[in-house]
Amino acid sequence: MKTSCCAAVVLVLAVLVFGESSAKAAEVPAAPPTLFNLFGIPQGVNKVFDAAINRKGNHPGLERGAPVLALAAPENLESEVPAIKVAAQIKADEDLQQQKIKGIRYLASVGCECHEGVKEALLASLDDCDEEVRYEAAQAFCHTAGNPCKTCHSGSCCAPDVVDKLSEMAYGRDDTGCCFEPSARVRQAAQRALNACRRMTGSSPFVPDGREHPVLEPSGEAGAAFMGDDGNGGVAAQTASYGGDVSFDSVSLTRFGQGGCTSCSSGGCASCDGSGPCGGGAGTPGAGSSGGGPLGGDLLAGGPGGFGETFGAMSGPQSMAPSMIGDSYFGGLISVPGPLNESIRLISVPIAGGDRRFKIAENNSPIPVDRVFFNYNHFQDALQTASGSRGNLDRFTFGVEKTFFCGRCSAELRVPFASGLNSDQSYALGSPLTGTEFGNVSFALKGIVRQTKTTVLSVGLGMVLPTGDDGRVIDDGEVVTMVENEAFHLQPFVGYLWTPGPCWFVEAFAQLDFDTNGNGVSRPAGANNRLLGVGVLQDQNLAMLDLTVGRWIYRNRKAKWIRGIAPLVELHYTSTIQDADFVEGIGNRYNRMDALNITGGLHFQVGASSQLRVAAVAPLRTGSDAFFPAEVSLQFNRRY
Repeated sequence: MKTSCCAAVVLVLAVLVFGESSAKAAEVPAAPPTLFNLFGIPQGVNKVFDAAINRKGNHPGLERGAPVLALAAPENLESEVPAIKVAAQIKADEDLQQQKIKGIRYLASVGCECHEGVKEALLASLDDCDEEVRYEAAQAFCHTAGNPCKTCHSGSCCAPDVVDKLSEMAYGRDDTGCCFEPSARVRQAAQRALNACRRMTGSSPFVPDGREHPVLEPSGEAGAAFMGDDGNGGVAAQTASYGGDVSFDSVSLTRFGQGGCTSCSSGGCASCDGSGPCGGGAGTPGAGSSGGGPLGGDLLAGGPGGFGETFGAMSGPQSMAPSMIGDSYFGGLISVPGPLNESIRLISVPIAGGDRRFKIAENNSPIPVDRVFFNYNHFQDALQTASGSRGNLDRFTFGVEKTFFCGRCSAELRVPFASGLNSDQSYALGSPLTGTEFGNVSFALKGIVRQTKTTVLSVGLGMVLPTGDDGRVIDDGEVVTMVENEAFHLQPFVGYLWTPGPCWFVEAFAQLDFDTNGNGVSRPAGANNRLLGVGVLQDQNLAMLDLTVGRWIYRNRKAKWIRGIAPLVELHYTSTIQDADFVEGIGNRYNRMDALNITGGLHFQVGASSQLRVAAVAPLRTGSDAFFPAEVSLQFNRRY
């Protein structure tokens, strides 16, 4: 009996204790266990801190406060503070963007007729606060039109309410003339979807004056032209007659189509006149042609390698501005004692074949992009060998750039090879002074700090790793000078993109180059002439300014091969911002140098995802400020 009573008491206590702990665990989830928590390290630190700080209550501001939670933390969603609760709700909704887009793309693939709720879900997405979600929803309606599902052969979502909503998004305006849909990109996507639905259903376009028009087949050639696709994602310019009682001409279409609106959003006065590339507007009556050409074609659609919206300050492949070409070369010069110290000869530093620095403006853009690329640069007479003759430098660079943080940041890797100087320079006749060398690998991080519809400001940091060979000067079979490739360079930079009009673009980079540790210099010494370190040769720090101005002269997204051509003109300024360093007479005897080069080139948009550029570079200064007489370059980018 006694044992039974004890067992009952223990059972009751266990239920109370574990039940209470279970309830508490349900209310407040336990923190995930870590190795530090297992050993009690944070608990001990907090205990010591609490015991040592504000023991007498004289310094309440030093006490530990509650941890700052993530905006979308579940606790914040239940907060009694309105600012915390509303911010948490908004942030939680924003965090669902990619999940929403994934769901929309799947719904577009299954169609509307075979599955209930698809049309309603896509319609709801057209009213989402996120511009990217609305754009994907409009694209989804375009894809479902004319793409019947496999089960019942009717997957179109072009119901009357869908057509009305797309029409309102594409052309609708309020009483002040402001577009209902503030995003030009979304309006263009809605126009394309509306055209696809009109081809499926024969419905009439949206008219903002409130008149309703029945779905009728167009009559006459003009009506057929109106119902057809004008090749610009918008309505045609011709007069269309519906049943003889309603007609629209180009003037009325311009009035409620894409013309006359000057303020599109509460955030400022942004143009929404639909000005397309080079004066032809997507959706603007009379602009472009179905056959493409300099001003025609569906040019402003997104997607890999496509063109961005009107002014193109979009992330990734939706930008209308191509990468800067560049002029990159600064091998540097050092003076080395000649044979038997008879003379002083200037030769290019043979580290990594005389080509070891990285410039962010070389085939790069302020906008992060997913791409692989190849650069070829030929520098005429840029090097000087130990024999005193001039030599060319041919650089081959392979690279890859990958975006992250929703395309706002990127990491870039470049692997260069240089066909120029041999890392071993010998004074002996017949010695091989040229060859192909593995260069210094460079790595860069880049991120957007501010972005508007026409501008992008980004910052980043480049790093140059000393992966190339050491440079050696040989006389009579003995190494008389060795400059070790040890310098690790840090290169902070700022990038800026401005697209002032539908065709023009301006890009700029400002970059600094710092040698953090220098290159060790060794000379023979002692009875055995063994190489001994005699000092560290510091590379001169550089300041670089780069500016590009370009303009699209041809764009046609429907073309099979060449979809765009843009000439570019660039100015590149490179300056040494400190005096040259010398180790036993070895260094840059030219000291301070200021190079100013001009670049001219052509950019070709090839297919949907490739870009090809050819360019030439010439120095605008002479003497030591001209690092080379001339340069030609070829660049290829493939976006993914």
